[in-house]
Amino acid sequence: MPNNGFGTLLPYETVEMYAVYNPLPVKPGTELTDDIGNIYFRVKTGTICAKEFKLPYTTNLKFAPIKFTSSKLEFPSTPVGEETEFITTLVNSSMKQAYAIEIVPPDPAISGLTITPIVLKRFAPD
Repeated sequence: MPNNGFGTLLPYETVEMYAVYNPLPVKPGTELTDDIGNIYFRVKTGTICAKEFKLPYTTNLKFAPIKFTSSKLEFPSTPVGEETEFITTLVNSSMKQAYAIEIVPPDPAISGLTITPIVLKRFAPD
């Protein structure tokens, strides 16, 4: 959004607003349904005057078939200056669709963690 939502809207001018939806995590085994709700926002048109808008939304929630074999990386005690490895696997359980992935590790300078993906192509049994 231009100017972080501040500025002047000239006569017959339009401004695009981008919405990002991030559903809340659900517990495993929970049945997913459609998420329906409203987004409320206020537009100030002067020093005192403001108008509130209600924008309804709907979305269909689904679980991604991509999962890690471990939900937590647990490293043993490691002396300073030495390395410890932990291996986890990313699995696509879909029988129909391939997914493009990008693994973005935290900054190694801050976390001390580096991730090196090793990609193995596995074929389904006949």
